[in-house]
Order: sequence, then structure tokens, then C-alpha cells
Amino acid sequence: MDNSALLSDPGSSHFLPGLSRPHDPRLLADVQESMKAKLVAIRRKLVEQGPCHLELQTALDKISKAQEKLGEKITRFYLPNCDKRGLYKPKQCESSLDGQRGRCWCVNSWNGKKLFGSTDLPADAECP
Repeated sequence: MDNSALLSDPGSSHFLPGLSRPHDPRLLADVQESMKAKLVAIRRKLVEQGPCHLELQTALDKISKAQEKLGEKITRFYLPNCDKRGLYKPKQCESSLDGQRGRCWCVNSWNGKKLFGSTDLPADAECP
């Protein structure tokens, strides 16, 4: 059997578009396993960091970029309050550099979204 017949047959287990010679299926399996391992590592890192830690990093980046701009003074901002597992603490508060207390609210620990029907809280209040 010549190689051109092998390469032109998409049904062949040795056919890979764009290659000029037969492909070893074991190499493809190795590549697939490597990609799976990389995806698992990425997912594990996301889980280890948790959604709150990811949002915190984004917020810090945004504040840093805003302060780099000339004349932009930030006095109030939100930084997520995370627990050690990377989830949101039930009570979140706005930070303030102007001496005023920022507003606070209760959130879902998994996604950081404000609880339906909840209102702003005084800074010294606790979430249910």
C-alpha cells in the first residue's frame, strides 16, 4: 500500500489533514493525554483560587490601571472579601478612602451575587 492512498483516506486511522506522511496513532493519543492534563491543571487552579480570588485579582488590576491615568483619584471601590477557600464571605462592603463608611450587602458565597430581596446593611451588621 502506498502512502498517498493512506493519507487521502479520511477513514484511515492514520489520516491526519496537513501531514505529508502517515501518522502514528500512539503519538496522537499522547498529545490528547497531554492536552487533558493541561486542562485538568487549569481547572484545578481555578478551583483552588475560587471565584472570589479571581474577582479580587481583576479588581486590583482595574484599580492599578485607573491610578496610572493622570488625574484619576479613586476614593471608593469594591474589593471582594474572600474566605481562605476562595469563596465570598457572606457580607461584602465597599471600601472608602474619604473617611466615609462604604455600603455593605449580603451575597451568595458561591458567586458573590447580592442576595435577592436583601437591602444595604450598616457596616456593623451581620448577614443572616
